[in-house]
Formats: sequence, structure tokens, C-alpha cells
Amino acid sequence: MASIVGGQVVVMFVLIGIGILCNKTGLFPEDATGPCINLLLLVVSPAIILGRFMRPGVPGSLSMVLLSAALVIAVIFIGIGISVLLIPKREGTNYSVERVAASAANTGFMGIPLVVAALGEDAMIYAAIYVALFQVFNWTFWAKELGGENYTITAKKLLTNPAIISIVVGFACYALQITLPGLALDALDYLANLNTGLSMFIMGVFLGGIKRSELKLDRYAFRAILLRLLLIPIVIVLLFKLVGVGNWSAAAYTPVMANIIGTACPAAIVVILLSKRTGRCNPRYGAVLVALSTLLSLVSLPLVVGLAEKLL
Repeated sequence: MASIVGGQVVVMFVLIGIGILCNKTGLFPEDATGPCINLLLLVVSPAIILGRFMRPGVPGSLSMVLLSAALVIAVIFIGIGISVLLIPKREGTNYSVERVAASAANTGFMGIPLVVAALGEDAMIYAAIYVALFQVFNWTFWAKELGGENYTITAKKLLTNPAIISIVVGFACYALQITLPGLALDALDYLANLNTGLSMFIMGVFLGGIKRSELKLDRYAFRAILLRLLLIPIVIVLLFKLVGVGNWSAAAYTPVMANIIGTACPAAIVVILLSKRTGRCNPRYGAVLVALSTLLSLVSLPLVVGLAEKLL
């Protein structure tokens, strides 16, 4: 597992490095990231969800899918609660970036390949559930936290959001076993494949524009990273152990471990994307937190997953 995580982190830092190089040479300035961010949030993410749930013969019983969904909601709520409790408001907007960095895990861009590598292709459905429900919090709590008065949550905004629509359609089609033809699935897969590469590239572009003075990390930044990489995931593991969820059925272990891998991932790229999109917070600060947490996850992720394997 350590080698899997290590390899994944190395690949991501290569992609980040390409983004930094493109920014430094003027090939891709920070101002050009806006359309790419919209593409990731409103096109690529829905493609991942629809492409996974509308595929014929997707493994995983409906009961395990519902269990996984319940676990994802519980995990995210716990993470949000801990981050709000331990990261109080202070002057400026950096506290909002830290709260989101601590509570939002990079499940879509890093968790999916890790879940598949560790648990097999059949576990992909549980990673997709995490990504799908992540979008609900993405456009509610996290967007509001980063946007403040610049972002208003309305029923119309949620119901017309492509990511939210894809969740409703995807879950309904999975339950009713409605599938898409092969060519349509191929098209969705091509879009979904933009996910990791484009997001890491954008992070590199933001990192390339950071001045040395902005790289000075203080106790607040390290607190957020500590919460994201160790405290929140370990709390989740201990709670799963306490309630014995891994033993609820013979098939429960896979969705439980998929959720643990997901929540042990580093800070999500949405810290950068939503900061840029809403305009209230500094996306460069978010880029630093995401990059550093990704690097440190090389050590923390195997530790958390190893602890879960021993306890569960």
C-alpha cells in the first residue's frame, strides 16, 4: 500500500511541476485558469458520476451502496464539525481556506485510483459514491465557507447545478438499472480522464505564481494539515471500530475501507477552485495547503490505512 501511495504522489507532483513550469514561462498564466476551473467543476465531475453509475453490470449490491452513502455523509459531517470547532474565525479569510482544507479530502483526484489499487476494480462504485456526495457539500458548506457573502445558496442554484443533477440522475439510474450505450460511456470516460491531470496542472499554475513571502507557513496552516491528514481520519477509524460497521455484513468491509482511504486523502483541490471561483479567499494559500498535504500524505496515508486494517 505504501508503494501505491508513493507512486501516486510522485505522479501528481510531476503534473504539478508541469503547471508551475507553464506559469513561470508565461505559457499558462493564472488568469487563464477560470474556464478550466468551470470545466472541472461543472463538466468533468458530473462525467465521473454518470459514467460510473450508468454502466452495465456495475458490481455492488444496493444495500452496500446505501451503506456506503450513509458512511460518506457521516464522515464528511464529522470532518466539517471538527474543522469548525478547532479552527475558529479570525481576522482575514485564511481561516475559511483552512477549514475547507481540513474537512474536504482529495477523494476524486487521488482517492479513486488508490481505492481501485488497494481494493480492486469492484470497489470503484464506492469511490464514485464518495465523489458524488462530496459534490453536495462542495456546492453548499464549502462554497459558502470560502465565498462568504459572495456566495448564496438557493434551491434554484442547487437544482440547476450540473454536478447535483448528475448525482440525482446517477443514483436513480443505478437503482433502476438504467444504463448508457458503450459509445456514450466512452465519451464520459474521456471527460472523466481529464480529472486528475487537469486539476494537478491548475494547482501547479497557482503555485507557480506564489511569491516567496507567501510560502511562509505558520501554526494555522500546519494545524489544518494535521487535522486533514491525521486527526480527522483517525477519529473516523476509531468511530468505525466503536460501532463495528465493518462487521455488519460479509460485504461491508470493502465500502468501509473505501471510505477510510477516501477520508485519509490530502486536502481537496476544490480549496483552490472554489476560492478562485467565489473570489473571497486567496487560492494561492489553498494551493500551498493542498500541495504540502499531498506531499505529507506519502507518510500519513499508509499509517491511517494500516491502523484501519489492524482495528477493523
